Amino acid sequence: MSQPATRPPLRLAVFASGGGTNFQAILDAIEAGRLPARVVLCVSDRPTAGALERTRRHGIPTAVLAPKDYPSPEASARHCSRCSAPMTSSWWPWPAT
Repeated sequence: MSQPATRPPLRLAVFASGGGTNFQAILDAIEAGRLPARVVLCVSDRPTAGALERTRRHGIPTAVLAPKDYPSPEASARHCSRCSAPMTSSWWPWPAT
């Protein structure tokens, strides 16, 4: 009987603005083998967010994107998606603008 095909771990970009307790729960689940994933990026709108420090301790890249630096929420989301796509996917999901 053949073994079922195994899928590669899901590549996650995490968005956080607070202390990072939810982010830590994701890391704990990954480390315990309950979540077949790998966090490849943490994005925050606050440079002082505790989640960024947790992220750095795990050697995960971080990005701080302040919504006020963009003309609209959609522009901010588009930029963030484009930044994270190469890390979380092997394809570019957005049409060129």
